[in-house]
Amino acid sequence: MGKKTTTKKQLPPVSSETLEAGDGVTFPNDGDALTVHYTGKLLSDGSEFDSSRAKGVPFGFVMGAGKVIKGWELGLAAMSLGQRSKLTISAEAGYGKKGCEDRANASGTGVIPPNAELLFDVQLLDINDQRGVATEAKLAAYSKTLDEWTASKLAKFDSDAEFASAKGAKHGGREGFAAFLEGSRQTKYEAERGKAEAARAERAAAKEAAAAEAEKQAGAQQRVGGGGKDGVLKFDKRFASIKIEPKEDERDDPNFPRNLHNAAELLIATKHGAEAAAMHAATTKLLEILEAGPSGRASQRVGRGCVCWSCGFVGLPTNQCDEQALEPPGVCASCGKFDTNFVRVVNADGATVPWIEAAAEAPPATAAGDAAQAAPEAGQQPPPAEQREGPSVATAA
Repeated sequence: MGKKTTTKKQLPPVSSETLEAGDGVTFPNDGDALTVHYTGKLLSDGSEFDSSRAKGVPFGFVMGAGKVIKGWELGLAAMSLGQRSKLTISAEAGYGKKGCEDRANASGTGVIPPNAELLFDVQLLDINDQRGVATEAKLAAYSKTLDEWTASKLAKFDSDAEFASAKGAKHGGREGFAAFLEGSRQTKYEAERGKAEAARAERAAAKEAAAAEAEKQAGAQQRVGGGGKDGVLKFDKRFASIKIEPKEDERDDPNFPRNLHNAAELLIATKHGAEAAAMHAATTKLLEILEAGPSGRASQRVGRGCVCWSCGFVGLPTNQCDEQALEPPGVCASCGKFDTNFVRVVNADGATVPWIEAAAEAPPATAAGDAAQAAPEAGQQPPPAEQREGPSVATAA
């Protein structure tokens, strides 16, 4: 029997168009609690099937928990805090062949036909309640519940004579009962708001303490020489915009670093200072190029970058032109090892861009023999430039 072969699954197609820019530095990761506003329409005829905006209440979910369609997971992963985007989602990344006959509590038709392509207008309002949007949404929902409770009590007062007699005697008629209900409602709401604000303040304090502790540890561990001022590496928030793509068996691993900032923290925490320095050097060069703007293919190379766990280098692999080289993702151009993962670069506008790095310069001729070896024989035409130049190999700084 021949060896069974398997085909690597490709991610479902999702396209994104930025409508409003976000902060460009705060991106969601698996496990984050996201709060969004959305409007969903069918791409075929533009009919609206659901909208959180129409309901007046944002929608919340946990990234990577599998509670929303795949197209949302993919599209929102490239959006920064506050960003609003138009996501065009294929049927494979949406509701697939079955569709959805009735979305629960939908504001629109609630019907999504089989094999339907979808169009979502989505805004990432908050991540882990940093802006308090989730807290306010919960309080708004609770306020609505209290309003319904007050209305039901007054309706019972009007329809139940025995109830009205007892409550009227206690509170001085219907107006007195209504005032009592309003006071009770306000007390309940303020108590809930107090609990919510205390919980948010506690989370913020815990986050601030964790950041201070991380900075303290980084100050002791990041001194790996030449990485920054006074030899201290500075991994700013932009490193989080470079996502690490997990392999098939890594997708459900909660400890897998989802971006280069997480990866740098992991390397530092495990005392791999040299690897952290290599990652810092290569990534900083990319960030400088993105900030200055690409200068063109003559002086720069573009492609799909990889991060190497063996040496920490990030850049274009040596086999980047080999379309069949899916596993492993790439051969590290620095150490030549295969322990790599693809990376996905997200710019300040929330768009995915290729990895860009400086092209390697040709070594200068050091002897007449070098020049003679490079010269064509008499009557022979020199090969085209693209054949003369071999693939560039980037090395860690």
